[in-house]
Amino acid sequence: EGGGSEVTADNTPNRLRRVLRALITTFLVAGIFVFSGCTRIESRKVGVRFWKLPTYLGGGLSDRMFRAGELAIDYPVVSELYSIDVGLRDLEFSVGNQAALKTRALDGNELILEVTVTFQLSQEKEKLIRLIQEIGKTPEEIESIVRSIARADIRTYMNELRTSEFIDSTSSYGALEQVRKKLQERLGPYGFDFKQLKLDRYRFDDEYENLLKKIQQLEEDVKRERERRLVIEREIERDKERAIGIKNAVLREAAGYRERRIQDGENYLKEKSNQAQALRAAADAEATALKKQIEAFAGPGGSALVRLELAKRLLENNPRFVVLGGSDGDDDINVKRLDANQLLEQAKIFEALRDETPKPKAEESQSAVEKVTIE
Repeated sequence: EGGGSEVTADNTPNRLRRVLRALITTFLVAGIFVFSGCTRIESRKVGVRFWKLPTYLGGGLSDRMFRAGELAIDYPVVSELYSIDVGLRDLEFSVGNQAALKTRALDGNELILEVTVTFQLSQEKEKLIRLIQEIGKTPEEIESIVRSIARADIRTYMNELRTSEFIDSTSSYGALEQVRKKLQERLGPYGFDFKQLKLDRYRFDDEYENLLKKIQQLEEDVKRERERRLVIEREIERDKERAIGIKNAVLREAAGYRERRIQDGENYLKEKSNQAQALRAAADAEATALKKQIEAFAGPGGSALVRLELAKRLLENNPRFVVLGGSDGDDDINVKRLDANQLLEQAKIFEALRDETPKPKAEESQSAVEKVTIE
């Protein structure tokens, strides 16, 4: 017995060490367990924790919601962290992802639609919890539900359009707006906010597509012809305006030339009228003077005035006088040269003409008028 108690006393420190190591190991495992589940919420996302426990132990979705940038702990085994994208998302129905919508127009023509649905999820906690509970908790599950509902609604409302209305963007836009409202009505309570639906492309069956291409080509040809015609009409209008401008310029120039010619004619007429008046006045004056001279010549001393005028005219040109004469019954011709000064002295008019006639030069004063008398 004494030996047994001694052994027990010796094993006590070993037990303590083993317990201490177990506690340390437990804390390390727990720390690794806890920190290995730490997750930072990405941008455009929110996080919701789901406890994998019975309901009476607090299992189910947590009321705690983690915003973008926050650090959330995902406890392995007992919890799961759902990350929901709340940013704008585009859901495409296109040929590229083999999800294009095949449908028919109201008049029976088959066509393929490529549509883009743009939506966003709300960040309200109640709506997100309902979304996770009833729609899905992963992006794939959410997209699958939206794609199925949107495909059905798009076909429903787009089938109400005729073939010609697809060409008219106003009609197709109105139908897509009805689809958007219907999707919002159905999925809005789950936090969906549908921004828009856009018809990216539509294509009919080959025969109708070829017909539409021909129609489109004809419309383009008509449009080009109208544009060409419009260009020609504008060129004609410009030429017309240019011709009108040239015409107005010519008319203005002609009017100016006409005014100048009229003014020149008036000036010329006025000048000639003035000259005619001056000539008439001069003629009247000369006629009056001649009339007075005639009256003077006809009165007493007329012959003396004639001789005076004759002498004045002769002295103006410093002439030489030749006097021709002959004897009665004699055929001989005698030539005599007389001095003009003597002739004037004999006529007794030299003194009367001295003041009225210019004085002859020295060399000319010595010359005399030759008078030749031919008999």
